[in-house]
Parts: sequence; C-alpha cells; structure tokens
Amino acid sequence: MSYSKVLIVDDESINNRLIKRMLSSFDIDSESTTDSTAIFKLIEEEQPDLILLDLLMPVQDGFTTLCLLKKSPYKNIPVIILSGEKSEESLLKCLENGAIDYLTKPVRKLELRARIESALRFNRLTVELNDKVSELQKANETIERELEIAKKIQLSSIGNPDFETNYIKISSKLEIANKLGGDFYDIRVCDNDMILGTIADVSGHGVSSSLVVMMLKSQLDALATGFWTPAELLDMLHENFYGKIPKGYYIALTHFIYKPDTNTLTYSVAGLYDLIIIRKGANELEFAGSRNFAVGFIENATFTEKSIQLFKGDKVILYTDGINEVSNKQGEMYSRKRLHQLLKNYADLSSAELRRKIFEERDIFIGETIPEDDTTLMILEIKNNSFKVN
Repeated sequence: MSYSKVLIVDDESINNRLIKRMLSSFDIDSESTTDSTAIFKLIEEEQPDLILLDLLMPVQDGFTTLCLLKKSPYKNIPVIILSGEKSEESLLKCLENGAIDYLTKPVRKLELRARIESALRFNRLTVELNDKVSELQKANETIERELEIAKKIQLSSIGNPDFETNYIKISSKLEIANKLGGDFYDIRVCDNDMILGTIADVSGHGVSSSLVVMMLKSQLDALATGFWTPAELLDMLHENFYGKIPKGYYIALTHFIYKPDTNTLTYSVAGLYDLIIIRKGANELEFAGSRNFAVGFIENATFTEKSIQLFKGDKVILYTDGINEVSNKQGEMYSRKRLHQLLKNYADLSSAELRRKIFEERDIFIGETIPEDDTTLMILEIKNNSFKVN
C-alpha cells in the first residue's frame, strides 16, 4: 500500500514518532507537527492526502482546528480524529462537523491501517462522485440551454395571440407547463377571408410531444389551405400520423373553417372538448361537438364534421384540459363546471378580456400549485356579418 502523504497533528512528540513508525511500516509517507495553529502552512507545503488530528491540544484544540479546516479550501482532505477520550458525545460532535473517522488512543497498528485505508478509499470515491456530479451539472446546464432555445422555437410556431380581420377577432393563449410542451394552436387566412384554426393537445409531455407538435405544424403548413373540409383534413392528418409517431401517442385536436360570406363555422372535434358557444344576449351556453377519435389513436378512424351559423357578438371557446383539469393544493380540480359558470358570469366581456379573466380565475383557484399540463385557450368573437339572414 502506498499513499503520498499523511499529516499527523498531535502535541505529544512521542505519539507523533510512534504513529510515523507505524505508517512507515505500511509504506505510507508522513509528516507531523505538535502545533495545530501551523496546520495550514504544513498542508500547503506537504499537500497531504489525509490528516490525523489529536482532539485534546493546547492553544487550539482539535475540534476548533477541524471546524476551521472544513471551512477552508482544504475542506475535502479527510480528517481522522485521535483522542484519549471514549466519549460518544465527542465522537458525534466531530463526525457531525466533518471528521471522517474517530480513533481512541492508544492506537493499534492494524486498526490504524484499516481506518486509513477505509478513509482514503471513501475519499477517492467521494472525489470521483463529485467529479461525475460536476460533469452531469455541466451537461444539464447545456441541456437546459438547448431546451430554452427549443421552447422559443416551439412558441414561435404558434399563431398570433390577438388575431383580427374585418369580420372576426380571435384571442388565444398557450402556457407550457415544462420546458417543452404538447399543446399547439394555429390560425391562418385563406381565400375570400376564410379563417382556418386549429387547437391541439399531443399526449404525453416534454421533448417527444414537442416533436410531434412540430410535425403537426409542418403538416398544417402543407394541408391547411382551405381546399379541404375539416373532416377531410383530419383524415389526411390521421393517415400521415398513424404508425409514424411512437405507440401510445395521439393528437387530440379541433380544426375549424370560418366563412364570413356565409357566417358559418364548420368544425371537426377529434378527442377534445365540445366547442362552447356564447350567443350575444343569451343566458345559456351552447355546446357543439363531433364525436371523433383523436388523430393517430386507432387505425381505422373516420372523421365527421358539423356546421353552425354565427352572428355579430357571438363567441366560440375552444380549450385543452390544462384549463379544467388543473388542481389546487387540496387536490380539488378546477372543473368544466367552474369554467361554464365563469363564461356565463362574464359573457359580455370581449374575447381578449374573457381570455384574461379565465386564466386569472384559474390561477386564483390553484394558488401556488404549478400546473402539470400545458394549457391552450382560443376564443373567437364575431365582429361583423357579411351574410344577412332573412
């Protein structure tokens, strides 16, 4: 066995000579001092791998020296306390303040060797572990930076949160629960002021879901031209996604087309909640849905669509489960019931004001609880009608 250096600190010269002789028989080089106040100078000169420190010393006792060491740049050097006291209180006090071991005098040769070997082995493993932790922290910092960039890219792919034409206003908001999310919304204008909109919630969380979101965005860029009806578009999305995304993943979404020349909203709901319609001046909410499986969920899925007519002042609300399924600290869910009551209470607000109110009330309800799921909300508000109904 060979170690570079052990530093012995004991005010009794005879003890130092005895321990040095023991260490020499183990092929361990050592240095000693009877002055504990000189320990830092010796550490700098000798660079020991381990320190044997006597507890009862004049001027500066071993416990004080130990505490000073553990607050110094040399805090990682293992310290074994030597003491003539067989005191559990002293043992616990020293171990709690950074000593790696505690030996009572007179020191036995084989026990000393075993304790030094154990301490140095433990210290080497600790250093290796700290190095690995440092490497992981650096890697994690790199990943965190990359995820922040990916999050910015993902958020840049969504639609305008305050979209408006001569005929319609659309107020939207997306909150990502983690670094990357699986929620998404998209708004675009096609021929004859036709508005196409999509709101989606990809199953799962994190990087995999965000990649599926980007795939969906790419597909919509290619397919959402207004030429296809909502049901036809979902058919094509399903064909392109089923079997090509990880097993167990699917996309719950609603896609709609609003045609201002006929005041009609044609929609297809696949795995999301029904659309909620607030008619201007009405006291009750209307619900509109189409019972379709989520895109990519089962192999032989078919999709249906429906149409409703909208008029000036009407609003349509689309949302993902981050709104209603979020819970507070007591485990109580916000619920669709609360959402529906809020919509009734604030039906006269504009789309932008209603969007703000929904998130405000939800956040008050959950308090300090951090949502575990992404949240997306889209509110359509009809400004003008180009098509007149007799």
